[in-house]
Amino acid sequence: MLDYIADCPEFIRNNVADSAALTKPLVDEYVNGGYKNIWIVACGSSSNGSLCARQFIRRHLKCEVKIVTRFILYPARMISARRIWSLLSAKAATA
Repeated sequence: MLDYIADCPEFIRNNVADSAALTKPLVDEYVNGGYKNIWIVACGSSSNGSLCARQFIRRHLKCEVKIVTRFILYPARMISARRIWSLLSAKAATA
């Protein structure tokens, strides 16, 4: 875990520097696909990161972003072709 923490600043710098290329495929899919909103399924630290991304996505894509955990089950009618679902997971090395 300590090596993961030590490497984080470099990963963040690289992701910020390359943010347009990293997000382009999903942004293009959302913009061109006629989607109405985005649902993010995340737990733990992925959920924390999703809270930050949520505000950014709302501001730039002008859509509703819902964050749910994997423990919440939704009826089939909630899963529609007009929603983008993003499943996030984080795996950290142990110390």
